Amino acid sequence: MCCLISQFLSSAAHALSRANKSLSGLLLADAFANASYPLWFANQVARYNVLAGISPPESGHWLNNPAADDIDFQIEADFAGIMNPGMMNSAAEISDRVGHIMNYGDGWYGGVYVAAMYALAFVSDDVESVVTRALDMIPEESKFHQIISDVVRLHRENPDSWKTTWDAIHEKWSDDDLGPRGMLTPFNIDAKINAAWVVLGLLYGDGDFGQTVEIATRAGDDADCNPSSAAGILGAIYGYDAIPDYWKQGLDAVEARDFAYTTISLNDAYELSYRHALEMIERGGGSVDGE
Repeated sequence: MCCLISQFLSSAAHALSRANKSLSGLLLADAFANASYPLWFANQVARYNVLAGISPPESGHWLNNPAADDIDFQIEADFAGIMNPGMMNSAAEISDRVGHIMNYGDGWYGGVYVAAMYALAFVSDDVESVVTRALDMIPEESKFHQIISDVVRLHRENPDSWKTTWDAIHEKWSDDDLGPRGMLTPFNIDAKINAAWVVLGLLYGDGDFGQTVEIATRAGDDADCNPSSAAGILGAIYGYDAIPDYWKQGLDAVEARDFAYTTISLNDAYELSYRHALEMIERGGGSVDGE
């Protein structure tokens, strides 16, 4: 599933370049629906919908997409925060155009939340502050807000026992998956509980990459994407140079390779993300000093 993130980000970056940053949901939906890479769950239903003439946001709405609460946009939303450093509202605005292609409700909130954490990560070095401030973007009455609030509260009550918090969250929320594949089964790619495991890793990881990744992985469910999200946000908080070499080994060998089904490499993604971030800063009223 995490390979899909790279492919989706490549489509988004390519569409952004074509649109000179004024990206419409229809433009990305067309690129997304007609791309050659395979899709699953909410993404696949959205592709069927768009090809059948159902445009966003209806393509991601639960009336047309039974997987609307799944994790899909949550694991694809990194770019919205990366290209909007410090600007949660701008990240949410892009998420509105993009995320409703395939998700709605809690499924969409997951992407907004991850994008907001990335945006904040560039201007804060306090993990808990990033986690809690990003939650301001999510309606308090939503189940998504409730589950993340539960993790934050339980961490404060049990700061030394991630397993205690995991058990409480699992007991309360694990049967709340509305996705057709996961309803009343152990299979769970529901956005909100997987976001809870991202936050579990961030809070109990105490800023340590290995510990953050281990906890987010051992929490289960979508156990490759969750540590990827947690480690990515932590990396944005501390910066590339502060990431231990162990977690960067092998990058040199693959950075110039195009992602499968795309003509964009990691090096291209770096450059596109940086260029888009500089432009969004200026469009948001900020200035760029050349560094």
